[in-house]
Amino acid sequence: MCKGIGMIALLLIAAASCPAQEVAPGWSLEIGGDLPLGLVGGKVIHRAEGVHIPIAIDPAKGTSETGSDRWWKLHEGASGASLPIEAAEDRVAFTAGTELVIASRIPLFADALTDGASLSGPFRGWSESRFGLGCATESFSLSACLGFVAFCDFERSAIKVKNLATGKTAVLKRGWEGRPAWAPDRDLLAVVNCGQGITLHPDPARGPSEKEVHLFLRPRDRGSVRFGEPAWIGSAVPGRASVLEVHLQIGSGLEIEAAGLLRIDPRSILDGPPRIDLGRVLSGEKIAGVTFAPGPAAEEAPRREAGLARVRLDDLAVPAGRSFRSTSRSVSGVPYLHQVYDTPDWFDGNWACGPTSCVMAVQKWRRLPYWLCRCSYPYSHVSYHGPLIAGQFENNGTNFNWISYDASGRPARGAYGYICPGGSAYWSRMNDFMQWAGCTTYYDSSPTWSELTAQIDAGRPAVLSTMLTSAGHIVLAIGYYGNHSVIIRDPYGDKASGYPNYTSQAVYDWPGYSNGNPNLNTVSLIIGASGSTGELRAIIDDSTANVPITSFARFGPSQYWWESDYYGTGSPGGGHASANGMLYTYSEPSGGWTNWAQWGLYLKHAGTFKIEVFVPQNLATTTSARYYHYHSSSGYTHLATVNQNNYYDAWVTLASYFSFSPGWNYIRLGDVTGESSATMIGVDAIRLTRR
Repeated sequence: MCKGIGMIALLLIAAASCPAQEVAPGWSLEIGGDLPLGLVGGKVIHRAEGVHIPIAIDPAKGTSETGSDRWWKLHEGASGASLPIEAAEDRVAFTAGTELVIASRIPLFADALTDGASLSGPFRGWSESRFGLGCATESFSLSACLGFVAFCDFERSAIKVKNLATGKTAVLKRGWEGRPAWAPDRDLLAVVNCGQGITLHPDPARGPSEKEVHLFLRPRDRGSVRFGEPAWIGSAVPGRASVLEVHLQIGSGLEIEAAGLLRIDPRSILDGPPRIDLGRVLSGEKIAGVTFAPGPAAEEAPRREAGLARVRLDDLAVPAGRSFRSTSRSVSGVPYLHQVYDTPDWFDGNWACGPTSCVMAVQKWRRLPYWLCRCSYPYSHVSYHGPLIAGQFENNGTNFNWISYDASGRPARGAYGYICPGGSAYWSRMNDFMQWAGCTTYYDSSPTWSELTAQIDAGRPAVLSTMLTSAGHIVLAIGYYGNHSVIIRDPYGDKASGYPNYTSQAVYDWPGYSNGNPNLNTVSLIIGASGSTGELRAIIDDSTANVPITSFARFGPSQYWWESDYYGTGSPGGGHASANGMLYTYSEPSGGWTNWAQWGLYLKHAGTFKIEVFVPQNLATTTSARYYHYHSSSGYTHLATVNQNNYYDAWVTLASYFSFSPGWNYIRLGDVTGESSATMIGVDAIRLTRR
């Protein structure tokens, strides 16, 4: 994580310069930056109890003065808090727990005001505004107008932007943990991720933009890349916008390969290419708007004046009647799957919360194959499990070919087809589905908090039927906090951000408890899923076209290819190998291939696989379907000749142990069978199992 590397360095240096601080037993002091009124920000922490209290310190007071004559509390205390900062003239901001607190001489937003009772000393009489962020964080940045806050949600690995006037929160960047920094003179946000680089977001209040610019650096094989905290520095040229400075270090320990200061002028790069390789800059290439000045490996932090060397905090006490320490437990390795955004484009998943939650639980144990597809919403991306929700498949002898109709009236099979007859999830069918997938389940229709924690403590994700919405909503619990909040994989996103959204993890409060998160209201079912980790398997069909690692393609004149949306497995009426179902063509007795199909798998390293092909129940009548493996280094290898006419919706083994080479490996099926009369060659899916 990148939770304030520069600030940590600052605190270590500040602490080293203050050896004579006198703090009450059990407490420690951290010193930060300047505040209004000539004060300095700080924070006292009781590690054992988990209490964080932001404070303001007067460095001008004599060292003999103690207690409230020298320092003042800015907050009553929380389980986590940031150091207070000067947000603007006569304004102080910090986070405490899951709230952003802004103290100001002038009220900000009337509906967010408190009476400021926790403020004392020189801040007495100031207005205090508190805004819920939905997560605990110390990495935040306020816009110059104080209308927006950007912050890092470390629990969900996301950078978010909250409109402080409307209360709406938007996800700006997923999969990033780092420090945001709002430019002081324009609507521009910089976000730094320790290992991934720097992104500049124009107009971040509007959410992700196609105009954002990502500056990246590929790490060396033997080193690591570390970006420091972003800082906006005023330009020396009148009328020019601020420039961004970020300290950079490549390597670690005694093997520092490069270090120095990056300076980035946004005006020179925002209208340029969307990606800039910083390695080119480090190698001496000139790129407009980006410079690198070699320097020390660690960012130098200014030392505090000696007046802070004796800060006496000898009258501290943990606030009575409050619990600050909230332990947590969670289950690792549970994939996220969105019921709408991670399922095939043809499927309307708005009713699919139950089957989606079940597939997430089952895939914790890898009981079903990976089955990739490219999804178009909310942006183009690859889903590794989505077709299992709506496409017909066979697993452990069970053929999931039941049909149910989705929210738009389209027929669907797979997990949805079985679990949701009529569009609503049946609890008993969810339990059956997970058992047929190879999991052992724990089922109770009147669950308690202790039952949930017992499942999580045992390493089992647990499907919950809740009343998060008036119609009911099914989610997957993967963890909990000691204060009765539940860590959730919600297949519809995070309710706190407004349904639907593409947020992989949410935190909800158990019925009867209020910790500032959306409440589950009622939990009427729990199904815990456990099992042994299954074999690594993958299904490849046309839904895997144009996705990483796997591919499917058909070749030859299109007039000699036919499609069926009923037979086979995978799409609305069935069929892996076509968006409308299976494919078929007619055989040729001899000669070269006219029409042929190809399934592909890309490997970085060699591996051994079991290869199976799915033969649909109809439109596959050839007695001599000839399957080959092809690799550029070895050419063609005959795998097997299959009498498709003998199989009906069945997986047929082509090879039990076959060595794949690094690079693209292809399974190919042509239309030459040697049969004297024309027969139908069915083309559907293959399944690969790593040995």
